Amino acid sequence: MLRITSGTLRNKRIHTLPNKTTRPSTEKVRQIIFNCLYHHIDLKDFITYDLFAGTGALGMEAISWGSAKSIFIEKNKPAFYNLKKNIINLAIEEQSELYLTNAVSWLETYRFTKQPSLFLLDPPYENQITETVLEKISNLNLRDNHVIVVLERNNNNPILFSDQFKLFQHKKTGITCIDFLQLV
Repeated sequence: MLRITSGTLRNKRIHTLPNKTTRPSTEKVRQIIFNCLYHHIDLKDFITYDLFAGTGALGMEAISWGSAKSIFIEKNKPAFYNLKKNIINLAIEEQSELYLTNAVSWLETYRFTKQPSLFLLDPPYENQITETVLEKISNLNLRDNHVIVVLERNNNNPILFSDQFKLFQHKKTGITCIDFLQLV
């Protein structure tokens, strides 16, 4: 079981799956992410995209901190149905959209609005999909929008960011690195 760390949903519980289907962001990591974002953007202006949603902890934390909407992308069926149950339990259905698909396919087909976008990426640490997803985001024709990407990754997996992203903050806790990027 996890809990929301701050905001309107503070201390509400999020159910996790009993096996290692997902690796939810820890409370400490989520606090670091949203405390940093709080000093750079006004979340109420942003739509949040939780691309490797798992339990939905990042997208739910974004709603708790004031994001108007979170869109959750999860390809694993048991994780997706657990995520759906968490959204219902927190009574945030009106602020949530769910898609049972992989992040790359979804990015290729979704129709984005002109609203500022916050992409929360917490892909499996052993998966090499991160650079592909970042490339897809950079090719979305969202340059006129305010686009922020937060990437949670293993410290041992360095990522080379294209010149289409500007790194504006980097945090580290244990084996986890958090990169804060802006699409330029």
